[in-house]
Order: sequence, then C-alpha cells, then structure tokens
Amino acid sequence: MKLVTYRVREDCTDRQGRLRLSGELVELPAGAAVPPLFEKLSERREDPAEREALAEAEKAERRRLLSRLKELGAPRPPAAASLLELRGSLELFEISLRGEG
Repeated sequence: MKLVTYRVREDCTDRQGRLRLSGELVELPAGAAVPPLFEKLSERREDPAEREALAEAEKAERRRLLSRLKELGAPRPPAAASLLELRGSLELFEISLRGEG
C-alpha cells in the first residue's frame, strides 16, 4: 500500500471531524480525500511488519496515557480521542494540578 504524508498548514478538522493542529504530520493512504489545508510532503510504500509494530506501539502509548489520566483522577476522555488529544489532556490536567493554569 502506498502512503502519503501531509503537513497541516492551519488548524482544521479532517473528513472524520478530528481536530488537526497546524504543523501536525498526517499519514494517509494514497488517493484518500484530504482537506485543502493539508500540504503533501512525501509518498512511501508501507511495510506490513512496520505497520503492525507501529500499531502495537500506539496501543501501548494509549494505555499508558489513559492509565496516567486515571491515576491523576482526570475525567475519562472520549474513546475516539487521538494520541495527540490524550497527550494534550494529560499535559493540561497536570498543569491544572500544579496550579499553573
């Protein structure tokens, strides 16, 4: 499968309604519909073993972030929250606990 990497030029939502932040890199299958604010950077062929390893790493990171949020007593984020959203939620909650925000 061919994958295309895009950079988000301005904050926007993608076709699934997910918030995409300026500067974020997004990798999508070639031929996928993309918002006009996505700038094409590169194309590559995907290795199935690499894809599986990446999926496992993302699952582990998601579990770690959810566990940390639960440990701190934060409200449970939506199930569809991206890793970026989970990282942001954790950072904001930690700041609020320290009283900086």
